[in-house]
Amino acid sequence: MTIETRDAQPLAAAPAPPPSPLLRWFPALQSHDFRLLWSASFFSFAGWWMTQLALGWLVLELTNSPFQLGLVSFFSMIPTLGFSIPGGVLADRLDRRRLILLTQGATFALMALLAALVVGNAILVEHIYAISFLTGALMSLNMPARQAIVVEIVRRDILLSAIALNSAIFSVTRIVGPVLAGLLLVRLGNGGAMVVGALFYLSTVLVIAAMQYRRGPAPAHPQSAWRNLIGGIRYSLGHQTILALIALIAVPTLFGMPFMALLPAFARDELGLDAGGLGLLNSAIGLGALVATTSLAVTGSRLRHKGTVLLVSTFAFGLALVALSLVRWFPLAMLVLVVIGVVSFGQMTLTNSLLQMTVPNELRGRVMSLYMLIWGLMPVGTLPIGAVAEMWGTPAALALGGALTSIATVAFAVRMPFLRKMD
Repeated sequence: MTIETRDAQPLAAAPAPPPSPLLRWFPALQSHDFRLLWSASFFSFAGWWMTQLALGWLVLELTNSPFQLGLVSFFSMIPTLGFSIPGGVLADRLDRRRLILLTQGATFALMALLAALVVGNAILVEHIYAISFLTGALMSLNMPARQAIVVEIVRRDILLSAIALNSAIFSVTRIVGPVLAGLLLVRLGNGGAMVVGALFYLSTVLVIAAMQYRRGPAPAHPQSAWRNLIGGIRYSLGHQTILALIALIAVPTLFGMPFMALLPAFARDELGLDAGGLGLLNSAIGLGALVATTSLAVTGSRLRHKGTVLLVSTFAFGLALVALSLVRWFPLAMLVLVVIGVVSFGQMTLTNSLLQMTVPNELRGRVMSLYMLIWGLMPVGTLPIGAVAEMWGTPAALALGGALTSIATVAFAVRMPFLRKMD
């Protein structure tokens, strides 16, 4: 005869507490490593926006030339053409966290050198060209790994939320960085802004070092780096969707995004603003970008007709640039720049997520390096757009870039109808 007791029954496990509203809205934040990567992105992007605004104002003071502004942007972005694809190969062969850590550490060293030159009143425009080129090269090596590591530290079903959150932090810093830089420029001058920007990069290094992610063992017989490179390019060029998305993102990059290099001249010459006003203009773009990326982060995979939204956003970006060229009233310029932030960052985030959801993980770094390579086209557009601004004024250059963006987008929509059906 057996005796049953209640004490012999196994205790039921306590139900897990429901996730907080923040984690329900943004599920990618459940990942410890993603939270650290997200925090590191805040410091990195904030430092970048601060130094870019301060550099633009410094170059304007040194040269009084819109073309020189475009030339600094040229030196910053042109390394993408030569370094982004090797960066993709490295991202697919090495520990991605370690690669991010090394490139961010080197960037901090360059920013510290730049700050020292400015504080010591020894800065020359040639120094700015050289440091802009080197930091651009490091960013080209860094970004494929930063993009590709996301899918390894979050679940695939919340990938769009993670990518949108990364874009959202870029948008937040688009607001915080320029405002802080504008205040520092007014109170402490260029040197103070550069020092704080360098400290932000140091914070990035410390946060990335705390990540737990480590890459698994490499294949027993890995291909050579050259075969990796050729394989990634061949795959991308042979895949209709990937090729179309990369070609489409080239349109605003080539014709529209050069407006960023001209914004200091537009702020000073057309709107009569100082450095603080320029910071507010940059922050208006960041506010619009934050609206777009946060909406995508919350909506996630529920967003329908992504291809159509992508095309409409790119077309609207061009129209908004044309509208900006006609504005001479500061509040209206702020409103137009908010719209520019919404449509430009919306199309960038959608392109990134559609690529990430299409490509296999073993090729992710190389395909994302092609995505980053397109950003190397910005200097190709910046120099002629800067030359137009030098000859006929900044408004004419903005209008030309915007019109070309919208016209080219219409051509894509007509010639590649499958883009409108992407979901």
